[in-house]
Amino acid sequence: MDNLEMTILISGFTLSLSCFVDANWKCFKGLVNWISPAKLLGILRLTQGASTLTFLYSIATTMVCKILWIDPAMALVSSIIVTVAATALIGQLLSKKGAKLTAEETVDEKALRTRIIEDVQTIVGKAALTISENVEKRMTKAEANIQGYVESYYKRVNTLLERNEETLRYFGDKMNTINRVIEGYNEIARAYREEAVKREALTLQIEQVARLEEEYLRRLEALDHKEEVRGEKVTLTSADGIASRTKGNMAQKETADFLRNCGFQVEEYYGVGLPDYIIRWQGKRVAIGAHKAFTLSRQGTTQRTITKNELEAEIAAALKYKLPLVLLVTNLKNKRRWAELISYEKLKEFERFTTPVILADDVPETERICMESILRLKEILSHHATN
Repeated sequence: MDNLEMTILISGFTLSLSCFVDANWKCFKGLVNWISPAKLLGILRLTQGASTLTFLYSIATTMVCKILWIDPAMALVSSIIVTVAATALIGQLLSKKGAKLTAEETVDEKALRTRIIEDVQTIVGKAALTISENVEKRMTKAEANIQGYVESYYKRVNTLLERNEETLRYFGDKMNTINRVIEGYNEIARAYREEAVKREALTLQIEQVARLEEEYLRRLEALDHKEEVRGEKVTLTSADGIASRTKGNMAQKETADFLRNCGFQVEEYYGVGLPDYIIRWQGKRVAIGAHKAFTLSRQGTTQRTITKNELEAEIAAALKYKLPLVLLVTNLKNKRRWAELISYEKLKEFERFTTPVILADDVPETERICMESILRLKEILSHHATN
């Protein structure tokens, strides 16, 4: 037995049972007391419709597919048409000839519905009234509690405000005292700063006087006329000092032009207490320069020593700007120049520099070495500027 035959058997049995109940409606209506006749009749009609539809569709499908051997698509359409038509016909027949409700049962059904609705309305009304009363009681109690909390909070706030006012008055008095003390300290600090400015100005003046004295001594020593001629000591005049300074300034100017030809930008200064040069490369400050001019020769003085006291202004500027110091020495006799680079890290330890002997030579080989010192300076400072 396949599924289709089982469906025919079950639906046929269900349809037969529902028709039997329909035929004996009055007997079955009295046996079922826990459900109203209208609901029982509705269930019966629903069962009859479903079983009829299933039974007829199964019969039609069996006849069309297994007996008549029609195309499956046409078989499906034919089965549906036959099933719907037969179901409608049987439903019409059952509605006319089948079981019906009496007038009293219809009236009882309506009365039952009305009574149920009234009972539901009564229950809902009582529940709503009870809920409303409970909510009102709780709201009243909550309002009382909130009012108590608010009053207690206000009392605490007022107490804290009174205490805070006393505290603020106390701190206000203390702040006034502190402000008076601060004003006194400010007056003392102002007076101290004024005295410090005066001391700094006085110290600066003293340093300028000392540097001026050292500069004059250095310029006089540069004349290199300390030799005794025929057993007599040469006495220097003010004209000799002016001539020496003029030669030194001219040599400083020529050396600045020489550095410019090497690609540097040079700022020159000739005042006391100022560095001789501020050297730049492509606009960037790269070094502080100091220039010294001597008359050196193999027959006379071959070397000179330059102490840190003679470079005080240049060393101070280099330390201020954190730059290396370039010491440029010119031999006025043979126009040779020597460049010595002193790094920023070694400036604090610098004590003296002695000019090389080759600066007093007239040999071409040593002149090349002097020129290499300038080229080496250019290479180092240009590299420092680009990094």
